[in-house]
Amino acid sequence: MGIAAVDPQSGDARWLDTPDDISLYGVDGLYWHRGHLVAVQNGMRPWRLVQLELNAEQTAVVAARRIEFANEDVTPTTGAIVGDVIHYVGQGPIPENIPSQFPGNISRFAGKTMVMSAPLK
Repeated sequence: MGIAAVDPQSGDARWLDTPDDISLYGVDGLYWHRGHLVAVQNGMRPWRLVQLELNAEQTAVVAARRIEFANEDVTPTTGAIVGDVIHYVGQGPIPENIPSQFPGNISRFAGKTMVMSAPLK
């Protein structure tokens, strides 16, 4: 649906205005970094990491810069920013031979957990 800003005192929420050519669909992780938002979007294909520039009032997204895009080695979920690098966690490819201890109904979650990094500058 987008990204909402919440007033911590009143609890009121307001959706950030966003141009039609920028999608905020599928944001799973969201971070503040040097005056910009950094979003992990995995609810869309292909997934991406994106830096979002806000207007001066912080009520609207005015630009987006792709940081990383569609790396087939990992499906990202969340991460942490250290300095000017985002370290993000995701599920790697599902192995060809699923270990026997995995029940069939959860075998699709058998990909290895991976941590990857991308520069934010």
